[in-house]
Amino acid sequence: MGSILLLLAIACLILPALSGGCIPNRWIKASIILWLGIFTIDGMAHGMRLDSEEMRMVLLVSTALLISLSVPSKLFFKTVNTIVVALAIFALLQFVLVNIFGLNLFFNEFTSFNSIKYKLGLLAVCSPNYMYSGIWYSSLSIFWEPGIFASILLLAISFQSVGISEYKPKQIIIMSVALITTFSTAGILLLPIALLPKYFRSNSKTSILLCLIGLLVALALIYWSENIVRALISLNPTIFGKIANLDLLTASTRLEAPVINLRLFLEDPVFGLGLTEASEAYAREVMLRASVDAQTSTSTFYMAAYGFLGIALSLLPAIGVARLKNLSFVQRIILITLLYMILNKETHIFDLLFLTIPLMMLKMENKKVGGAIDD
Repeated sequence: MGSILLLLAIACLILPALSGGCIPNRWIKASIILWLGIFTIDGMAHGMRLDSEEMRMVLLVSTALLISLSVPSKLFFKTVNTIVVALAIFALLQFVLVNIFGLNLFFNEFTSFNSIKYKLGLLAVCSPNYMYSGIWYSSLSIFWEPGIFASILLLAISFQSVGISEYKPKQIIIMSVALITTFSTAGILLLPIALLPKYFRSNSKTSILLCLIGLLVALALIYWSENIVRALISLNPTIFGKIANLDLLTASTRLEAPVINLRLFLEDPVFGLGLTEASEAYAREVMLRASVDAQTSTSTFYMAAYGFLGIALSLLPAIGVARLKNLSFVQRIILITLLYMILNKETHIFDLLFLTIPLMMLKMENKKVGGAIDD
């Protein structure tokens, strides 16, 4: 009942915004229609119900649409940047005090639903489940995994690098160091990609050529990944053990999760399996496989859950970035690549920030104000 009342409250805010002169552009209108179509078809094809996952998604999407209708894009990205920088500063401060000076700043202990122990501190949590070499607590900030905090930091860094937010070198350094203290292998490997757009502001032939070379190198690294991983392990098993699946299932999960989701998508490519059914089907696959332990592919899960409309939903981030014509071609390619790597290295299915960002990009105009893209 609380979820239903909250949804009605959001509707009461959205309707006046639409009727009071807040006319969205055609892309926001299309996004609203897309989500209405998703919820309608999901309800008709799989039965109307109010389980936790369905209500959670409806509430998150409604909130994302309300934000996109009510908040200017420049203010949104400026606010996100300010919050992420503040979280990075708190994380670094507590990392130094806890790991280097040995101070106990985490007092209240609790256990999550999946039996992971956490300690609660000031604007941060830590967990013995996420430690580097069994000595250093990884920086989690307010998130449940270091990889999620790394994703948020990568977003904020890349938005400054491309010019969506104002470029501030000191903030970039703070966020980059905070990212390193997460000890997230994927996050650290993606950091250079987040920093690169700053140096590709032109559409020159040289920039495009370097971008193509970079893509070819990336494909080559993937093709010869097995030999590269073996070489990295011989240098430092602790850092690169996750890639080789020595201690965790991170690498194999990220490789197999999209394949499982695509197989589920092919079971019903028109209507999809439905949000709840796709989650349950994936969970059954996890139980049958020793090489997979979680859902990590956000984009392909939407396809499994919502069918052909899930494909359109998965393309929204790419469309949003592609519309930013004041960015160079190379910058757009790099940012799109980074976004989809982030979306498919960790699960961001029920993530308000990742649901809102494509909408905010879709409403932007192609001009710069004060050194940052504005709407």
